[in-house]
Amino acid sequence: MLVHSKAFAEQEWARSEPWNPGTAARLAPGGVVNFTVALFLADDVEDVERMLVRAGHAVAMGVPGTVVHADMTAAALCLHVPPALHVRSVRVEPENALTVAPVSTAPSSST
Repeated sequence: MLVHSKAFAEQEWARSEPWNPGTAARLAPGGVVNFTVALFLADDVEDVERMLVRAGHAVAMGVPGTVVHADMTAAALCLHVPPALHVRSVRVEPENALTVAPVSTAPSSST
């Protein structure tokens, strides 16, 4: 688990364009910091996304994969938001790199 990433951003990822800035924290001598981690158990790898949504977490899924390159024209990033959560805003960086639009997940009726 990576809590802060500034050292990686400045060293290992220096030649890349990160989608979010690295973060860091400095503790004074004798300082204390606490982190809380929630672990969820899925029956198998195919059940991970469903289990996260049941636990109230939004799940992002890239199509065709988890990396959407800048030159791709037929890719999608699907965000499954549990009913109890609401998307308040969406920000794309770099600006205009993705087109954002809501998609209905209701089954369509065919006659």
